[in-house]
Amino acid sequence: MPARRWRRGIAALWLGTLAVRVALAAGEALGWPFLAQPLNRWLSHQLGRHVNMGSADAMPSSGKTAFSIRFIGGVRLQSTRIELGAPAWSTTSHLLRARAAPIAGPRALVRHPTRPREPAAL
Repeated sequence: MPARRWRRGIAALWLGTLAVRVALAAGEALGWPFLAQPLNRWLSHQLGRHVNMGSADAMPSSGKTAFSIRFIGGVRLQSTRIELGAPAWSTTSHLLRARAAPIAGPRALVRHPTRPREPAAL
């Protein structure tokens, strides 16, 4: 009896690991499009400005998605539109407005996105 339970436990662990890997692979293949709105809200909150990446009406006939982000091999973001609101003291409506903008960052952003780097010892 215990051997059978042990085998079931190993099988369940293996299937769970496989399911997580398949989900991560699917997310990377699709470009995590469902993260666009949460990322917009989080960046707007952190920066204290309006942030908008991607658009629901962004070139549906071209077959390109409005927003795509990849995490494997470093952070890479591709968006049909990026808008960053201007600071309160500015007279312009946007600090940044870009179309078809690719943005890439180092792999370190994935590991510790909010941890500041410590200065190197001399």
